[in-house]
Amino acid sequence: MSGSYRKVEGIFYPQDSIRCFYWIEGEKNNPPMLFLPGYTGTYAEVEGFTKLLTGDFLVITPDLPGWGKSDAPKEDLNLQYYGRYLGKLLDHLNIEKINVVGHCMGAAVAFEFAYQFPNRINNLILVSTPYLNNTIRGKIFSLLAQASSNVPPIIRPIFFFWRNRLFQSVMDIFSLKFKTKKQKLNFILKTIKTQHLQNEKAVEDAWNSMVCYDYSKAKQIKKRVHLIHGDEDLLVSKNQAQRFRSLWGDTTLDFIPGSGHIPPLESPQSLAEIIKKYLGNEKNP
Repeated sequence: MSGSYRKVEGIFYPQDSIRCFYWIEGEKNNPPMLFLPGYTGTYAEVEGFTKLLTGDFLVITPDLPGWGKSDAPKEDLNLQYYGRYLGKLLDHLNIEKINVVGHCMGAAVAFEFAYQFPNRINNLILVSTPYLNNTIRGKIFSLLAQASSNVPPIIRPIFFFWRNRLFQSVMDIFSLKFKTKKQKLNFILKTIKTQHLQNEKAVEDAWNSMVCYDYSKAKQIKKRVHLIHGDEDLLVSKNQAQRFRSLWGDTTLDFIPGSGHIPPLESPQSLAEIIKKYLGNEKNP
């Protein structure tokens, strides 16, 4: 990359006829950071948060294939696919090593990328990792995911009942930890209005891969890892975050007071401060 960037929208073709979008924000001399949004998340949703990091980092945020403005390929959109995709994206950007921050599904994708390309990671920060191993909820989701792959597409929505707008709205009322009721209501209404725009293949493939993912790979990831979690996360508990931490020998874990499962939107300032404190102003080797 050359020149000084403030905000650039880029297009990348990882394969024939598949067009994927990414955004670059910040000064070119800052250490590069890859930020991966959460499940169903897009750059448009996290733009306010990523701007908080641009004073210290050159932030690259993709709409992963099948999400937002990016096309969906015919392949299964599982975590392994997304890990390979990120390798191609960094090749396209001529970046050899990078700091990687992922939220929710983005954390799982970042984890898989670190497993596939350990030498391309400087630091790995995982926010609200969807680690549900050995939980009743995780077992139920895993069974539903496995069952959904054996039924016709027309029946498949039954196995994703949590996407029902009424069910999701009720869950959001209790689980979201925005600072004001207005912020919470706006988020719920936006989710309801935009759900029909989501690519169903991406929604189903990514979810099934995420809930069945093998996190025992952590033992093979030797890079510096930092975990961040909302201390009021009702989807992945604090105890579960501690269990996830135990997969590594030397891993740090910060809890954000008053935050739920989506700190980039619920507690953006606090999350940005932790990330900047952790990474500091270090330059890539």
